Amino acid sequence: MRWIYPTAIGLLLPLSFWLVGCEADVRDRVGPRVPVPNLTGQVVRAGAGADDVEVELRRAGDAAVVDSTETDQQGRFAFFGVAAGDWEIKASREEPGDFDSVSRTFVLADEEVPLELAAIDIHAYGAAPVEPEDQAVLPRPNLFAPMAFRWQLPERELRGVRVRCYDADGGAVWTSLKDIYNEIAWNGIGDEGEYRGELVPAGAYAWRVKVELEDGLEGRLDWREFILQ
Repeated sequence: MRWIYPTAIGLLLPLSFWLVGCEADVRDRVGPRVPVPNLTGQVVRAGAGADDVEVELRRAGDAAVVDSTETDQQGRFAFFGVAAGDWEIKASREEPGDFDSVSRTFVLADEEVPLELAAIDIHAYGAAPVEPEDQAVLPRPNLFAPMAFRWQLPERELRGVRVRCYDADGGAVWTSLKDIYNEIAWNGIGDEGEYRGELVPAGAYAWRVKVELEDGLEGRLDWREFILQ
């Protein structure tokens, strides 16, 4: 039997990989393989790359986050090993003048074929909630004395706008019809959850506006809380 004694270099190489906590992945003795993302895109703010924006990847129709990352200085982001299927990408950052978050659904037809998403513009272009103001205290609305939700529309082409109201536990209570308008009255009757068809009780609530843009993005304005008494 022939014994092969390792050289000093032969001992140092595996030791160096062990020290950095990784293992060499060499192909054709050229060098380590570099992972290649199969889903990439860019978040912009009024056309310029937006850095440090949180980007979440979710299955379409499912609020659970599958993966997340942040944009680089050019607003770029990337995900690796995304399976084929229906997905949603969501970008959010607390920055004055931006939407609270924006999202877009898309289909990844083949996980072996990299997909570059269209740019995601997080700028709100003037859209903002107006009333009720945050922490406003209001009388309970009814059929004869409804309350009004008002907001500013973005200076962009729209497909529609919706208002949604939630109870203190985060459960949806009422959602308006989708249309292009900047105010709507609510008579206090719920159309979702346990208050469907009933006047909602006194208590704490929250509302927000969701804006569907022509490029397929959905932008969400900041939450506003209010109290009915």
